[in-house]
Amino acid sequence: MPLKDDEKGVAEFALIFGNVGFIGFPVTSSIFGQQALFYTSVFNMPFHTFAYSYGTSLIKKSSNSQKGRTNIVGLFLNACMVASIIIIIMALVGWKGPRTIANVAELVGSITTPGALLIIGSSLAEMKIKEMFSNLKCYPLALVKMGVMPLVCYFCFAPFSSDALLLGDATIISAMPVATAGTMLCIEHNGNEKFMSQLTFITTLLSVIVTPIVATLL
Repeated sequence: MPLKDDEKGVAEFALIFGNVGFIGFPVTSSIFGQQALFYTSVFNMPFHTFAYSYGTSLIKKSSNSQKGRTNIVGLFLNACMVASIIIIIMALVGWKGPRTIANVAELVGSITTPGALLIIGSSLAEMKIKEMFSNLKCYPLALVKMGVMPLVCYFCFAPFSSDALLLGDATIISAMPVATAGTMLCIEHNGNEKFMSQLTFITTLLSVIVTPIVATLL
């Protein structure tokens, strides 16, 4: 079943960007222990670098209202990218900044994921239960995201990695469901919010089954 124009960019985003933070950290730490959190943090770095730049361009590409108007400079000057650059500079120079600002940033950061889940939930609430599961286009994408990609990751990196923890962590991370940030970006840039919410819902639901299977095989 071919994807519509407004679904192609959403599908690409869904396959590339997984929920490596909100779900990735507790899953990898529960499977491999606290020592896996360092590797998971490293895998989060490219996510935050590219999700709000390249990922945004994918959403815009499938948005009818913004076709042909992608501003490359603008992709790297959004709030998330600017904040990331500032944090990197602060880390390099060893400056932590005022504690008051840090407390506010920590408070805001702690509510972003629950807030994203509430928005996704409100989007799904507008659909009937049958409609959540009836989009047949979601299932091949979910199969690739949750099944094929972990296998590709494992067999591509296994010959080059002598660290079982690193290989296992990377494989588990590649099996994470679609990132909740995708729905936020669809809302912001007029992407196909409904299709992204369906993909996020189905892959998150499947992760309850897929993640233990992948962990057992490792």
